[in-house]
Amino acid sequence: MQQETIKKILLWTLTFLIVSVLVCLSRFESKSNDSKYYSTLVTRYHSQPWKEILTAKWGQNYWGFAPDTYMRDQLPGQIVMGSALAKSGVPSQHALHILEMGFLLGAFFLCWKSASHLNKNENDFLLPALIFLPLTISYTVRANHEAGLFFFSALSLLAGIKTSKSIWWPLLGVLSCLALMWIKGPFVIFGFLLFSWGFFVSEERKYFWWFFTMFISAILIAASGWIYETVFRSWTGAPFFSVFWNIQIEQRALNKATHPFFIQKIFNFHYYFINYLAYALPWTAVAIAALFKADKAPLKLFVRSRLSLCFLGASVIYIGVFSMSERTAGRYTFAGYYFFAAWMILFCFAQFDVLKRFASKVRGMKAHYLGVLLWTMAVLVHLI
Repeated sequence: MQQETIKKILLWTLTFLIVSVLVCLSRFESKSNDSKYYSTLVTRYHSQPWKEILTAKWGQNYWGFAPDTYMRDQLPGQIVMGSALAKSGVPSQHALHILEMGFLLGAFFLCWKSASHLNKNENDFLLPALIFLPLTISYTVRANHEAGLFFFSALSLLAGIKTSKSIWWPLLGVLSCLALMWIKGPFVIFGFLLFSWGFFVSEERKYFWWFFTMFISAILIAASGWIYETVFRSWTGAPFFSVFWNIQIEQRALNKATHPFFIQKIFNFHYYFINYLAYALPWTAVAIAALFKADKAPLKLFVRSRLSLCFLGASVIYIGVFSMSERTAGRYTFAGYYFFAAWMILFCFAQFDVLKRFASKVRGMKAHYLGVLLWTMAVLVHLI
């Protein structure tokens, strides 16, 4: 491993540990109902045996569910990860804050590594540029699961890109699919789609490994789901997945349309696309300015590149899938916002020489020092 790579790893590891200690010592409490409730769940259950954690009940909540009913609109991945971290000694009220903080930071690294693999000329500036987004500031310290979904979505994409390099990448693709399933159920589709898209945009494609990843992921998802259903029924005497389907799919994704089918989908797409543009600021404004620049040759070259297809395609996958739902919520396409923002950032750097010169000066360790500064400030905004 190169010496500079070791320095980068040590820098970010030390920064993450220091910031995590600050979060643990703080009295921070998120204003988001989801975030507050997930933290409360971990605080309530982390000292309980795993049987109780895997069959958690609602307790006091913000959504009107009876306190003594089992939580069956969510799979147990989030509470299991938070409880495991709390059992290791991390303060239970902050266990998920630290976990999701790490997931969001890790997702930035995965996006940067994807860009670096597809275009060797890409430098480290993409990392601080993603951290610079206002969306990062508002979401850096939360206990809800968007950051985890983004991390495993980005891991699926990178695993697809590098799947022909070694056996570890298909296995990471399988892990991503399982994680997405157990964190948020239907989001497992993004594991399959993003892995396949990364495989499609990669230079080297070995179809055996794509098929291996798809097949093993499907088998393990079905098997783990069947095991959990069986265990849940034996422990509680009640079903899980039939209730989960009724709440998450039938009640929340279907039968919500207020317009004819195609018009509803157009409205949904418009809703998410406006969010894409807003959450990619300030790079959206720079990209619009780039369209009025005289020389369009660099833009055409970039748009057709594998690098462009990677991030634009990933963002389209998210917006396309959720436009088909009959319920809209901005948090659904959280990972898509960052994939689109990454594409916007790269789009801007393809057109403006001044940005290229700036990035050439802020590269290597300098870019990571800048990233550490921006990320630490984003966390401190919450704590202060």
